[in-house]
Amino acid sequence: MYSAKVLVLALLAAAGCANAKIVLKESTGRSSRFASTIVRHNDVPDLLKTPPSHELISEEDLPREWDWRAVPSSSNSDDRHNFLSIIRNQHIPQYCGSCWAHGASSALADRMNIKMKGAWPGTFLSVQNIIDCGGAGSCNGGDDRLVYVYAAKHGIPPDTCNLYVAANQKCHAREQCYTCWPDSTCAPIYDYKRLTVAEHGRVKGRYQMKAEIYKRGPISCGIDATDQLETYTGGVYAERKSNPDINHVVSVVGWGVDPETDVEYWIIRNSWGEPWGESGFLKLVTSAYDDGNGNLYNLAIEEECNFGVPDSWVPASELGFGRPDDDDDQRQQQQPKLDADFIAKAKTGGSRKMILPGMTLREQETASDKQ
Repeated sequence: MYSAKVLVLALLAAAGCANAKIVLKESTGRSSRFASTIVRHNDVPDLLKTPPSHELISEEDLPREWDWRAVPSSSNSDDRHNFLSIIRNQHIPQYCGSCWAHGASSALADRMNIKMKGAWPGTFLSVQNIIDCGGAGSCNGGDDRLVYVYAAKHGIPPDTCNLYVAANQKCHAREQCYTCWPDSTCAPIYDYKRLTVAEHGRVKGRYQMKAEIYKRGPISCGIDATDQLETYTGGVYAERKSNPDINHVVSVVGWGVDPETDVEYWIIRNSWGEPWGESGFLKLVTSAYDDGNGNLYNLAIEEECNFGVPDSWVPASELGFGRPDDDDDQRQQQQPKLDADFIAKAKTGGSRKMILPGMTLREQETASDKQ
């Protein structure tokens, strides 16, 4: 009798260990504090010049696991290479619902790193420029798909052109890259490049997502950010919710299989900073979970995904962001008046034009005249 009890306890303990990495939750119906508004523009057509990735590779030929953070070297399978850009925090220096811009720009930067085979320099795109000038959204929400549309038309500058300030700013139609000087004045830079996109489109479902990620790199996807997801600290996450509502955007960078449970999961990069989750990442069950019922547990991650195919770095002047003409140069020789709030934060002086990144000179002058 005693030995039978010991056997039962041992089996229960083994079962517990086998499921230790599965974090299973029942939805409370509440959204995360960080949830935003995701607005889809389904009237915007895809820009496709090549066959979809899922038409180029069968589901059977996809690898069991794939992670763009740890791609096997062609010469040594034990040698792994990372192609991803850095983890970002959309909530610093203040809360901003710009997940849609972070998810898309991070995936696009990753893809350019992949295209360059990891060669220097790495790609790091300006989220603030996307918020200011992309026409895709704001700190109040947006559409990651329109980020790729913006990149196809105008390109996106590097992050060092316009650093993230987590705020809705005005867009200058031509001057979108800046630097500042020790005398507290700032001036536009015209000699820089912008990353353009050759194609953009949509994918949906486990197979299409895997094929696109494997063939060309990470994608951006909508997800239901719940209150319980906000507290995720690690493991393979599953939250049962029958009617998820997309209110957040993340980038999906690969998939894996838990060795203890054989549960397949998506590898997801969030934009809530490195302290969140597993160093900023989430493992979320795929639709294969629970005998193919995983869509009840993965918070709509496979429903709305988008991608862009990076083309090249193009000089800004070739995209309409060149220097002003001579008349504009003469008109802007005089020091423009700035709004009182900006003057309070920066010392005036010097002969350089003072430009608040994201705000046109005329808008600054108008704001000052109203004081």
